[in-house]
Amino acid sequence: HTSRHSTDHRTVMGIADQAERTPPGCWSATSVLSGDEAGLCGIRQLFTEYNNFLLSVGCDVSLFQGFEQELAALPGKYCPEQQGLLILCRAAAASCSRSDSTLAEFPCDAETVGEGVAVGDAVACIALRPLEDGIGEVKRLYVAPAARRQGLGASLTKLIMSAAREYGYKKLRLDTLERLHAAVKLYESTLGFRRIEPYGYCPLPDAAFFEIDL
Repeated sequence: HTSRHSTDHRTVMGIADQAERTPPGCWSATSVLSGDEAGLCGIRQLFTEYNNFLLSVGCDVSLFQGFEQELAALPGKYCPEQQGLLILCRAAAASCSRSDSTLAEFPCDAETVGEGVAVGDAVACIALRPLEDGIGEVKRLYVAPAARRQGLGASLTKLIMSAAREYGYKKLRLDTLERLHAAVKLYESTLGFRRIEPYGYCPLPDAAFFEIDL
């Protein structure tokens, strides 16, 4: 015999579980500002996943980029007041309502979405910060494995390029590693960035530096 209390509990939990498993109908990119704790939580999660991914391929950014300090100080230099931008991409319902912070929505290919991705999940991020007069830097582009093969890397980079133009930047720069073949192909072949001499310190021998005119 099941008590009414336990039946209600099971029913409520069942509804919650079902809601959590709602597959995405699109990807929603929003700007994350100071005070947006939910958004900053999603960014910290993805930045940490990104850092762990880099560690898995032999790159410890904490040795030369102050990763932990950046994580603690978010949004830091990625805030609009400094001509920066922090973008979080979440899985969203096809009919979701746009908020004031929504920058863009991208189509979702249901055939290639990884298992377990549900509406509300933080799946990708990218950031922009000032580098020098007229030049911005693209940072922290990361797409979670379950949301790859959706074109989100290219879509988010184009979105940040558009925002950089609105800020008045003339060029964008970024760095990556030769061992990250997909990233190099994205920047160089897909988006048209060109290789340049190093513009900052990076002790890794396969560091690659890129620039694009806006």
